[in-house]
Amino acid sequence: MTAPGVRTVLATARYEALIALRTKALWWSLLPLTALALLLAATSGRVVGASDPVRRVAETSLVFSLLCTLGIAVGLAGRLAGHRRSGLTDLLDATAAGIPARVAGSLLGSLLVALVPPVCGFLLLVVVTSISTGAPAAVGAGLLAIVVVLLPASLMLSSFAAMLGVLLPVAAARVLTAVFWLWATVLNPMLLPVPTATGTVLSPLARYPAAAWLHASPASATYGLSGALRPEVHSATATAQVLCTLAASAVFLAVAAIRLNARTRVPNRRARWMSRSAQ
Repeated sequence: MTAPGVRTVLATARYEALIALRTKALWWSLLPLTALALLLAATSGRVVGASDPVRRVAETSLVFSLLCTLGIAVGLAGRLAGHRRSGLTDLLDATAAGIPARVAGSLLGSLLVALVPPVCGFLLLVVVTSISTGAPAAVGAGLLAIVVVLLPASLMLSSFAAMLGVLLPVAAARVLTAVFWLWATVLNPMLLPVPTATGTVLSPLARYPAAAWLHASPASATYGLSGALRPEVHSATATAQVLCTLAASAVFLAVAAIRLNARTRVPNRRARWMSRSAQ
């Protein structure tokens, strides 16, 4: 990316971060789920019953990833759709960079703001775990969990939601995002006999990294199932899941950028045609 592109990404991210702070839909969808994640992580036997502090941190991160990423995605479903507003397209087209840079900056700024409540809540429990168990390693595990569990899942689901927000009405995008979240993170063939991404390297819920690097149960990563998309848990498959999540995010953002670019061409062609007619 060129220097003007980087500046556009940063400037757009700063603007979108300020807008996200004032977006009520984001906080209404995110804060209750963050509070629920805090409650579940503090009381769940799967979390507090783990004798290994690092594993307790891993299970806590999965609880936050499961619940808070849904709130983030639903709250950010309309961020890129705002680029379609009358007058805003012409203003954005006057910037030095193209639509891909603006799309990246828009999602980056909004996502960084949206991550503050769940990350703060998660770190609070990590510090409590570290103090109560006398294990400083829990803090390091918590920081690693943010990078390999919380961030990729939040990026993938919010990218998917933002893409749908460009293709569909925002209300429909939010509903379909919740359905996708349920299919990709909760439903599995043991609950419903249909193919799902849950328990595979394609799922945004990073159970493979949690099991490979943070001592979580390997069986929970695949739900005891096997297959091409449910390989054994080790560092390579954990890395593969993170890369798949990032690749999916890039694809979703690319689709959104292509759609926004296609919509801006129509008004521009119409304006050129009217200008030529006036001459």
